[in-house]
Amino acid sequence: MNAEQVLKRALTEASEYGSNFPTSHALLYRRISSRQMQLFAEAASINADWAGACFTMDLVGGNGNLTDTFEGESAGINGIARISRITVENPGSSAWAAGREVDLVSSDDVDSGAPPRAFFRGYSLFQVGTDLNGVSSLKVHYSRRPAVVDGPADEIELPEPHTECLVWDLAMILLARASTIDPERKKAGNAFFTMMRDEAEEQFKTYVREYVALMARHAGRG
Repeated sequence: MNAEQVLKRALTEASEYGSNFPTSHALLYRRISSRQMQLFAEAASINADWAGACFTMDLVGGNGNLTDTFEGESAGINGIARISRITVENPGSSAWAAGREVDLVSSDDVDSGAPPRAFFRGYSLFQVGTDLNGVSSLKVHYSRRPAVVDGPADEIELPEPHTECLVWDLAMILLARASTIDPERKKAGNAFFTMMRDEAEEQFKTYVREYVALMARHAGRG
């Protein structure tokens, strides 16, 4: 489904309660984009494996930099919703084994974790003490953000049938901004759209929570 299809569905639902909806589709596409990003962020906090990805970060003197890793790619830094964990990929001359998890700590409480430890400051990763000396590279596991939606042909990245989350959310926005709908009709429509949106979002969250088990069953392991 693309953004135009979401908009048409939302307009169809909102039209059951009135007319004279906003004509600036650009603003509505931005709403679709921002709500999809919010849903991806919420999903990342529920299950890091959903929309999960990883990349290699090379280290120099035990430190690394996200800007150097992505070199300005649009799907790089801005594509990270949440870093879930970091592991040693190439131990280099260090004593750590590949796959060893790096304990991410805050810069003002480095003793809260066990070696090897590191912390982020801006887009840079710094080792604590000499914890990562000799390590050549790390693997950073993260949940990604969807691409920005700003036009009718842009594809929605939520899987079906969970694009319904965006349809009902946009229908609520259209109804709220309509200028000539009877207040009681608007109130009834808003109550219905809120119920449908909440139901769709709860189904999406359930899908995200059960994602690993679902994939295992599809692969014949469950």
